[in-house]
Amino acid sequence: MSINIDKITDNTDGSADMVLTCDDATIGFLIEQGMSEVYTEISANVSTPDVLEPYSDRCKTLTLTDEQAQLLFQVGTVRALRYGMATGMPYE
Repeated sequence: MSINIDKITDNTDGSADMVLTCDDATIGFLIEQGMSEVYTEISANVSTPDVLEPYSDRCKTLTLTDEQAQLLFQVGTVRALRYGMATGMPYE
């Protein structure tokens, strides 16, 4: 996995915008981390019943739109950055 930081732009509100170049394995990993983060946030507030019948592979491998993938990639990237800042260790 690899991430290259191509550009960082500091914003007047104290935030920053980053342009990254990543290989497919890294992008997939960060999207999965984004999905995990969204799941953790939602499951804390939503009670779900036990699964009675396993879901089909089709249901578990739905295709994301580019916008959905971008959102999950961003959430996963922020999760990895927070982990790295809190621990000083690479996120794995």
